[in-house]
Amino acid sequence: RLVIKYGTGWGNGIPGMVVIFVLAPFVYWLSGRLLIKKREQQCECKVMLRNGKQNVEMMALLDTGNTLVEPISGSPVSVAEPETLQRLLGGECPIGCRMVPFCSVGKQHGLMKAYLVKSIWVEVEGCYKECQNVYVGENQEFFKEGCRYQLILNPGILEGGN
Repeated sequence: RLVIKYGTGWGNGIPGMVVIFVLAPFVYWLSGRLLIKKREQQCECKVMLRNGKQNVEMMALLDTGNTLVEPISGSPVSVAEPETLQRLLGGECPIGCRMVPFCSVGKQHGLMKAYLVKSIWVEVEGCYKECQNVYVGENQEFFKEGCRYQLILNPGILEGGN
């Protein structure tokens, strides 16, 4: 003889379903936020540096880990490969050259030259922004052989009101 009892366990599974329906949207939202954060941390974008008559186009890595700032003005500093920056500057040392202290993985104390570039034009996922008077540092250590990008973009540049 088969006996079926109702009301055993979690009350016919209703509280279990409530937990699932309450937690599912939160888990969905949290996983989406984590994916967005991961994507925001490192995003490739197109950049054009402009300095007078010289323009240099390149690929950049928008990196939230880059918190480098020029110490006098507090302006954000992006970092470029030396060859790329020299093409832009044409071998000249422009007015506004600064020494910027930095620390990175494997290097606790360092100094890099940063130059004041007239403007930077950035395209990130179809959105465009142009900023004036931007500091760009020069450092080969941050770029590996065969790297797809020539600039590490400081996200503070995009947040500025230029």
